[in-house]
Amino acid sequence: MGLSSNTLWHQTKKDGLKGIISKRCLYYAYSQEDLLSIISNYRAEFAFPMISVCDLPLSETGNYLKKYGDYTIGLSADWGRRNGFSTVWYCDKNSKTLSTILLMFARMIGDYGFDTSRSKDYQRIIYLLSHVKQYDGPLPKKNFKNYRFYDEREQRLVPDFDSLNNLGEQQFIINYEEYKASHNKSPLLPKSLN
Repeated sequence: MGLSSNTLWHQTKKDGLKGIISKRCLYYAYSQEDLLSIISNYRAEFAFPMISVCDLPLSETGNYLKKYGDYTIGLSADWGRRNGFSTVWYCDKNSKTLSTILLMFARMIGDYGFDTSRSKDYQRIIYLLSHVKQYDGPLPKKNFKNYRFYDEREQRLVPDFDSLNNLGEQQFIINYEEYKASHNKSPLLPKSLN
């Protein structure tokens, strides 16, 4: 059996599954990432809007199931490719490449604050960062001190800047818990399953 699957697995909670089935759509939602890279004592923790799936053979899903929801729905890998899902770039916390991108990001914050609309290069850096995940690290909601995210073989679909801007949403959020409380965990854009 190969290391990849012809099925992309998406985990959700019961209400999420009901919505997916009834509307025949997946929904983008903000997901927090801790990139664990320190730039002048600045810890990089951001929430990016995305739809996440994993590319695991069915025989390997046992350890993955229920980490991100009690229900799992399978979608064809071909559907994922047609709709622009991209493999996550897993980085070690000491990655020089990631540190370089985060330094560029820090400079953009210095120049523009958090207003990404002022620079296309800023938007591109954020888009790149939205596809980065730690190789391993803590997974607090499941009480893992050192979870290997790499084993999930995650793929993501991240909306572009213009789509988010039209909704009045941001490319990233810093105060994620505050955002969730004020937005009642509402989903963003729908992505049709057709």
